[in-house]
Amino acid sequence: MEELPEHVKWSYYAMVEACEEAEEDLAKEGRSSFVNYTRDQMKTLSKAYIQEVRWCHEKYVPTYYEYMKKIALVTSPYPHGIVASLLGMGEIASKEVFEWACQNPMPDIIKAASTIIRLMNDIGGHKFEQQRKHLASAVQCLMEKHGLLEEEANEKLKEEVEDAWKVINQAMLQPYVIPKPILTRILNLARSANVMYMGYDDGYTHVNQTLKDKVASVLAHPIPMKSFFFADDVL
Repeated sequence: MEELPEHVKWSYYAMVEACEEAEEDLAKEGRSSFVNYTRDQMKTLSKAYIQEVRWCHEKYVPTYYEYMKKIALVTSPYPHGIVASLLGMGEIASKEVFEWACQNPMPDIIKAASTIIRLMNDIGGHKFEQQRKHLASAVQCLMEKHGLLEEEANEKLKEEVEDAWKVINQAMLQPYVIPKPILTRILNLARSANVMYMGYDDGYTHVNQTLKDKVASVLAHPIPMKSFFFADDVL
């Protein structure tokens, strides 16, 4: 640990503290062992980040399929985020649900949500990221390894995003093996990508006023109850 950069140490200790706090809270429900699923996902995410760093320093540009299979979906980082979010969902997030969410290969709906956030991020952030030392994006992979022009690469990735939404829609319409609130949680995380990368602009890195207003409306400026009217008010 001592040889690690300070920012890495800070991230590590913050994650350890978060897991310990979650264990304390879930111990009251007899579910503290479920935190281990989040730890395992974090290990997988960390390994993928290390692979990103290696490729970046080696200036290695993978094929699009290698990029998506080995690191891109994991570092989206929805697989970890989804599993971590299940910790707060109570008894409906059973051991079977955690086992399902953590399986390899990942469930189709989690893969689809991860694809959406990853590709929207890559399209929106490609030009800015290539101005500095950075891992090749999906756009660059398609351009350098598959001979596509930038516009063609963007169009292909947008088609992939549309296909991923079809997978999510299908999962939400099929008979539920996994409880619907769990699937809805994943759906909502996918929806958040549309908020952050609306119009395929990188609103996560370069926060625009629209996104600021959305965050403020949730956290800083709640809608007062007097703004609502109920059926009894108009009868």
